[in-house]
Amino acid sequence: MAGNVIGTWVTALRVGDALWVSEPGEAFNDVTRTIQSSVSGAREVNVVGMAQDQLGYYYPPEDYPQSELNPSDFILFNVSPALADENVDAAALDATQLGFQGTPAHPLIDDTDPNAFFEAGTQFYPSVVESADPERQFLVNATPSNAPVAPGSADHSATHAIVDFGDGSPKVQTAESEPRISHTFPGPGTYTVTSSTSDENGAVRTYSAKIIVDPPLAASVEDDGPWSSVLVDGGDGHAVAAHWTFADGGTADGLHAKTAGRSGTVTVVDAAGDTATASF
Repeated sequence: MAGNVIGTWVTALRVGDALWVSEPGEAFNDVTRTIQSSVSGAREVNVVGMAQDQLGYYYPPEDYPQSELNPSDFILFNVSPALADENVDAAALDATQLGFQGTPAHPLIDDTDPNAFFEAGTQFYPSVVESADPERQFLVNATPSNAPVAPGSADHSATHAIVDFGDGSPKVQTAESEPRISHTFPGPGTYTVTSSTSDENGAVRTYSAKIIVDPPLAASVEDDGPWSSVLVDGGDGHAVAAHWTFADGGTADGLHAKTAGRSGTVTVVDAAGDTATASF
């Protein structure tokens, strides 16, 4: 706090030529996209939402008229129309401090579909986007148009969502306006899941996203003199952490461990959260 002004942090971390930047709340994708485009010279810019603070929803100030009309809680949990710009500018300054080229920029609203306010909508949230587990849970949503209706006219409506899992299985007609449903995919692969809804005039809206089922993760240990390395096959193909448990009661962490003359097990985790164990 400085006087009567409360502040928060926007933090950046550089690992090699990759950058991570924090968002202190639930920023709209307009903000995330602008942070990424404001930095040049980095191989990738990863933005971590809900990091270090939770200042609610925030978005470009041009979104404010719609957020006032929209019957959601976006406007209730928004601390400042300037937060989106301040977040982007702070991220750009952090990136410059770390040796990249950061250029402050104004985040622009995503208005690729200006008529969306007048149409029904649908979306879903998967429990996991990528994993070796073929079973996923989905929170599915279908909502009517937010546009006002003429006096005396019936309210807008939307059918319950229909979900196509993209694997040849029968479509599922949800029985509630916001149900949680489970689905088991037939095996490894990338599936395009689509939900759809129709409004009172029969107009159909759809939303699609890809779900990835990885092959089962398998671990093996490669002995290289006094040290050993844990290797993976399947999963998402990228080992990120491992924990070694030795028969003599000792432990170690990391993808490599000093194992000369020792036996035990190692559990490895890949970037999708899959785990596997191997003996050595």
